[in-house]
Amino acid sequence: MEHDEYVVRASIGSLSLLGLIENKFELWGMNTIYLLQYSEKGCLASCSFCTQSIHNFKAKKFLSRITWPKIKLSRLLEALKNNHEKYRRICFQTVIKPYFHEEALFIIRRINEEVPDKSISLAITPIPNKYLEKFHSMGVDYLGIGLDAASPDIFVKVLKPYSWKIYMDYIDRALKIFGEKHVYVHLIVGLGENRLDLYKLMEQLISRGADIALFAYTSIGKNYFNVDIYYYREAQIIRYFLNRNHSLKELLDPINNHLKMHILEEIITNIERHYDIFLTSGCPECTRPYYNESPRGPYYNLYSKNHFEMYKDVLIKQLRGLLEIISEKR
Repeated sequence: MEHDEYVVRASIGSLSLLGLIENKFELWGMNTIYLLQYSEKGCLASCSFCTQSIHNFKAKKFLSRITWPKIKLSRLLEALKNNHEKYRRICFQTVIKPYFHEEALFIIRRINEEVPDKSISLAITPIPNKYLEKFHSMGVDYLGIGLDAASPDIFVKVLKPYSWKIYMDYIDRALKIFGEKHVYVHLIVGLGENRLDLYKLMEQLISRGADIALFAYTSIGKNYFNVDIYYYREAQIIRYFLNRNHSLKELLDPINNHLKMHILEEIITNIERHYDIFLTSGCPECTRPYYNESPRGPYYNLYSKNHFEMYKDVLIKQLRGLLEIISEKR
């Protein structure tokens, strides 16, 4: 494909932010432009939870709950320049296809040429160090790694590409190039994992220098269901405190392996001080509006302080529900 014919996908919210379409949904101060590498037939990986997989028959304009229309790269670059003041970061997500890393290098180089002062995040599957170093030299300051699964068993069950060991080695390699807390490991809550496995993995990854971006599983097809909101809230709280040098031993009740009640009680009492626990986890400026949830809710990730203020009563009710569940299991 000639370079001027390249197309990418952009989230519908990103296109709205750039003034390219009209969007009726509140964007909650969205500051990131989300882009997805284009593949007509989809990603060559077989991930069972992903609409982009070549083995999934859903239209490739979907990823999670979001629509990602196609746009010519030339038109996108023009919009990025003309709407320079409307966003702070660009997040580019890749798919597996022939020469995908070479195409990603070209697209990010062009973005960097047109809007050189904008921060760039890249989400990409395991690639050699020489490519990681090239991306880093182009100004990519945060790397996202979609491990997704909370254990080796779940990794195999959901048909992730490569192997658990390859991903773990990749995380360590990426940390050496991008630096501590500049590698975000994506983990999906609700793939059938053991709750304690998820918490132990988060502790392990954070101790290695990575950070965690939590996602709620979005089911596809007829068997739609919502991830347990109480489980997700507990995972958010544990991630938050692990990042602040607490250990699982300090956070979990040894009787039931749930969050210690006094920690949750303190959060509920001082919710205004702790609201950032429940904001979208990921690179700076990341909100991912409606990626995991319907505009009607429930909201797994809150998008801003204003969103928290509107949702605060519901959040407190959810946390009290979690407290009740924990109390019953003591």
